[in-house]
Amino acid sequence: MGLVFLVTAVRLGPDLVALFSGLLVPRIPPGGTVLVLGLVGTTVVPDNLFLGSALARDNGVGEMRWGLALAVGGGGLISLAVFVVG
Repeated sequence: MGLVFLVTAVRLGPDLVALFSGLLVPRIPPGGTVLVLGLVGTTVVPDNLFLGSALARDNGVGEMRWGLALAVGGGGLISLAVFVVG
């Protein structure tokens, strides 16, 4: 599912300047409050923490940090793709 959102977000070809500008200074368009709340509510979930803890089990601190970085970074990338598609 995450791969589908990533591919769709890339194929939509969003304006990258506007995208990164919106990441730094978020704006909600008129009438978009419900959509924004729905997107945030469905993508900001603790799944990354569960994935990170599973990756960190039986590892040293270095491997644990690497696993958490991958889990949170990958989850953030997929969340960004969901926002772009939305």
